[in-house]
Amino acid sequence: VLRRSAWLDPDCMLDPRLYAASQAALQEHYACQNSNVPRICTANSLSRFWSEDPYAAERTEALLIPSVLTDEEVQLVLNMGANWQDRTTDHASLNSALAGVAHDIAFSDDHVALYLHRDDFFRTAQPTMLCKLLHAIRSQPGDWPSQVTPLQVRCIELHSYAEGGGLLCAGHRDNGSVLTMSVCLSSHVGGHFVTYAEGLPVVHGMTCGDAVLFHSEKLHNVSTVERGLRRSLVVELWAQSTNVKDRFR
Repeated sequence: VLRRSAWLDPDCMLDPRLYAASQAALQEHYACQNSNVPRICTANSLSRFWSEDPYAAERTEALLIPSVLTDEEVQLVLNMGANWQDRTTDHASLNSALAGVAHDIAFSDDHVALYLHRDDFFRTAQPTMLCKLLHAIRSQPGDWPSQVTPLQVRCIELHSYAEGGGLLCAGHRDNGSVLTMSVCLSSHVGGHFVTYAEGLPVVHGMTCGDAVLFHSEKLHNVSTVERGLRRSLVVELWAQSTNVKDRFR
C-alpha cells in the first residue's frame, strides 16, 4: 500500500538518470526472493549490518511525515548553515551555485553537506528542535527499531543540491545507521526523494517541512534537480554513542 504523496515510477519516466539505480534495486529484489540466486550484497552493503537477512531493510516501507518542521524552523536550520562560511572544501569544480554554501564534504560537483552535529552544535543551538525531530522519528506507528533499541544521533547534515545535481548512484544506503529521516527545506523543481518497493522506484512528493523516515539500509536516491537549490536536513540514528565529529567519528 502506497501512502499519500508517493507513487510508483517503474519506467524511470521521472528521471532516466535513475535507471541504473532502479535496475540494481530490481536485481536485489529478485535475489532476495530466490534462495538459489547468489546474494549481491557485498562488503560495502547490507551484509555487514544485517547478518541474518541482508535484505531486511528492503522489505520495509518508507513513511512520509507531513509538516515535521514549520516555516520558521526551516529558516532557523538554513540560518545555522549560513553561520559557517569558513567551512568549505577544496573541490575545484564545484557548481557555481554552491560557491557560497558552507560544507564539510562535497559528494559531487553539484551536491555538498554540512555537519551540523559537529562539536554538538545543533543540540546546543536548537535543543527544542532536536527533541522535536527525535520525537518525530521515535513516535511513528509501526515496527521501528527505535521503539525497542536505544539509538543515538550519528549525524545531522544540511545537504545542498544545485541544478543538475542528485543522488543517483546505484545501491546507495546509509550504511552503519539504523534509522534516517530526511526533511525537505526548500521549494524546488525535481530533486524528488526515491525509495524502492519490490524493486520498483517509489517517488515521495514532499513540500517544505515534510519528511521521509526509513530504515537506513533501505536503498534510496534523489532524482535530478531541475530548478532551484534543493536543501534538506538529514538526521541519522545508530546503535552507538552520540557522535559529535563527522560521519565516522
